[in-house]
Amino acid sequence: MDDVIEIEMKDENQNESEENIKDNDNKDVMMSSDDLKNLSLNDNNPYYKILDMISDSGYDIKSYKVHEESSTEKLIDLLTALIREHEEIYKMKMNILKIKEQIATVDVINTKELEIKMNTLEFFSNHISVVLNNLDTLVSKLKKPFMGDYILIEPQNQKNLSDVFYSSVKDISMLKENINNALWLSQINNFQNDLEIMLNKFPTVIATYNNYYHSLIKLDETLKQFLALEISDN
Repeated sequence: MDDVIEIEMKDENQNESEENIKDNDNKDVMMSSDDLKNLSLNDNNPYYKILDMISDSGYDIKSYKVHEESSTEKLIDLLTALIREHEEIYKMKMNILKIKEQIATVDVINTKELEIKMNTLEFFSNHISVVLNNLDTLVSKLKKPFMGDYILIEPQNQKNLSDVFYSSVKDISMLKENINNALWLSQINNFQNDLEIMLNKFPTVIATYNNYYHSLIKLDETLKQFLALEISDN
């Protein structure tokens, strides 16, 4: 009787220990939703270590299949799928960053060239504005280019240079007429060249027409002889 009671006590203890082992096993493999969300590509991630340990033990995750999967197998499949998805998301993020960098670095509208042109136009506009605002000074410089402080010339030479300038004013005023004359002379020279070519061709033309004239005279004499023969025959 005591032996039966002792055996029953052992069975109850064994059942309790098995239930405790199952509970502990479920506690070890349970993972909260926050842990799943925080899954990243870090090599120090404990879930990577779990997969490595399972692979090292000889358990083939891909080829091993059972009809009823345990919670551990489901967790392994879930971890594998999550890691694969995170890797795909990471690759997509890297591609998006590369595309953004390319778009940011490409100068589609040639901004640098436009800035250079804008600066050039702005400088030219400012220069014109300064010239127009100092129009009196500009006119004074044009009227007296060799006087005053505009050009540093020794005082004893200023009068001579001014005389030379004013003596050349007449020639400068006639510059347009002289240019027109030069152009007209150029046209005359071209005409003379053409005329010389024509005159050189005249002897050849005259000789040709002279030969043609003599040929016509001979033809006329021949026709007259034929006409005289016909009259005599009649």
